[in-house]
Amino acid sequence: MFRITGQKKANKISFEEVRNELRDELALDQARRLIESQATNIDDLLAAGATLEEVIEESDAELENIRFYTGVNSGIATYSEFKKAARELGESDFPSVIQLSDGGIMALRLEEILPASPEPFDDVRTAVQQAWKNDSLMKALRAEAKEKVANVDSNNSLASLDLGHKTFENLTRDQTIEGAPPAVLAQAFQLEIKGASAVDGDLAVYLVQVLDIQEADTTTEQAISLHAQITSQLTSSLSQDLIESYLSGIQKRAEIALNQQAINAVHANFQ
Repeated sequence: MFRITGQKKANKISFEEVRNELRDELALDQARRLIESQATNIDDLLAAGATLEEVIEESDAELENIRFYTGVNSGIATYSEFKKAARELGESDFPSVIQLSDGGIMALRLEEILPASPEPFDDVRTAVQQAWKNDSLMKALRAEAKEKVANVDSNNSLASLDLGHKTFENLTRDQTIEGAPPAVLAQAFQLEIKGASAVDGDLAVYLVQVLDIQEADTTTEQAISLHAQITSQLTSSLSQDLIESYLSGIQKRAEIALNQQAINAVHANFQ
């Protein structure tokens, strides 16, 4: 059962505009297909009892070692799939192919579990010193920012504090402020007129104050398009809810049993 809830105008894009994008997509697709074929072969080798050393001799895979612990975030450890698998890995577990979010694959083997111990101070001295400096800097900036915000009232704006400021006009929620984190604009939309607040950044604290609030212009092309999109989504969602409720009622009254696997297979053919 299909229900058409709207019709969108065709959006024509020339081939020249998307040539590079299509080339990248094709290369990425070819890489995925190659990895998929390799994954099947590697999985078969591992299932047959091959070691990781034997697998790399029979494939294009590479063998690497990593010391994994809470906080490490480099190399393969940047993948959430790796972190999850590494935490659950046991000494008796056999390696198997695991898919990564970017289309790559990996297989893990636990060599040994080392007892917990602090890192040698000489190895972390520089990082500790920098972290201490950064923490002290942020504490000082937050304290100064708190004092400045406290001095702002209806007759005293941030601009009058001579801190060096920029004024932006006609900003909307979906825009960004160059050089400032997204949290600055998000915080601005939480303030009343003349309200001020401080927002943490990367080794910086931003002060933001709202000087005026204007009603949204709902007559612009973007606003009309957004309104139509939201309306279409709501209509589609409500229609789907009604259809599902209706069909569910029929199934319960008629005691109909559906084969969900067969339904999913049919739906897959439409994609």
